[in-house]
Amino acid sequence: IALSKELKQQLFLFRVKFAKDPSAGPEFLKLARASITSGDGFIQEEALRLFAELPISQDNLAAITDGLQNSPDPTLMKLALPELQRYLGTPMEAQVHDFLSAVMRSGPHFSAQTLSENIQPFLTPQSLAVYQQALAGMGATKTAGNLNAALREYQRQQTGA
Repeated sequence: IALSKELKQQLFLFRVKFAKDPSAGPEFLKLARASITSGDGFIQEEALRLFAELPISQDNLAAITDGLQNSPDPTLMKLALPELQRYLGTPMEAQVHDFLSAVMRSGPHFSAQTLSENIQPFLTPQSLAVYQQALAGMGATKTAGNLNAALREYQRQQTGA
């Protein structure tokens, strides 16, 4: 734990020092991608902050989703949502919805539950079918209940009710 916290601190210091330095770009990118796949929640948390300083890209999204796919840390999953929202409205949006729906359907319990509690900003006319399909594949769980409630609320808002 102490080593993880020290690495997180070093990532923080690197981010603060080099976030606006164009010459550090390649190293910044490489460090963010390596850190997000570390499997250590402390390090991954700081990696998400590194990604927030970088432009969105296909490779960055792939690193984020690969790194968080099996994360049992609901706090980390919640921290990832603003970064994933940056991809909405881009050609990579479908990958975000696929990732979120897959984690809710078959990911670690508390991460899935956290996503279902915070899914509302990701519901769009284009994504509705993805989340309805995910719901159809779930049993009677709190995650399914949360997702069902979010879908009903979204549809209610769309009809002006």
